[in-house]
Amino acid sequence: MKPLKVRWLVLVGALGLALGAVANSVWDGGAPLVLPWFSLLVSVFLGAAALVLAWRVRAHIREPRKRRIDPILASRIVVFAQACAVYGALLTGWGLGALAHELTLVQYRGATSSLLLIVLNGAVGLAVGVAGAVAESWCKRPPEDPGEADDPYAPQHPRGDRDAPEGEGGYARDRERPRGPRRGPQAPG
Repeated sequence: MKPLKVRWLVLVGALGLALGAVANSVWDGGAPLVLPWFSLLVSVFLGAAALVLAWRVRAHIREPRKRRIDPILASRIVVFAQACAVYGALLTGWGLGALAHELTLVQYRGATSSLLLIVLNGAVGLAVGVAGAVAESWCKRPPEDPGEADDPYAPQHPRGDRDAPEGEGGYARDRERPRGPRRGPQAPG
C-alpha cells in the first residue's frame, strides 16, 4: 500500500473548501451546512482510535518479538489511518469553506450563533487529519538493511555464488536433474 502524499490531502482539502463554500451559498435553510456537535465528538473519537491502534503497530515494528500483531489487522489499521487523514482534510476544507461563506455575510446580518460550530468543524477536521497522517506514519516499516538478507540466492548473501533456478518450477527441475553422468537409454540385452 502506498502512503498518502501531502499534496493529495491538500487537494482533498481544497475540494472540500470549494464544495463547502458553494453548498453553503446555495443552501437556503438559514443554518450553515456543517456537522453538529455529536458528529464532531465522534470524529475526535475516530482520530484518537487511529492513534491508539497505530501505536500498537508502532510497538510491534520496534520490538517484533515482544509485541505481536496480526498482519491483516495491521494493514486494516493503516487503511483506517489513511481514511481518517482524508476525512480530516475534507472536513477541514468544508469547515473553512463554510467559514468563508459566513464571513461574507457577517456585514449583512451580524455574527451568527453557529460561527463557533463552523470554526470547530475546521479545527476538528484538522485534528483528525493530522492524527490520521501521524498514525499512518507510525505504521511504516523501516527500510530493510541489504546486508541482512536471508535469501541464499541473493548476491549479498555469503553463499550467493549459486545460480537461482529460473522460472516457475525451477526448484522442481533442479531436484529432478540427475547428479551423475547422463546415460542414454540402454538397449535390451
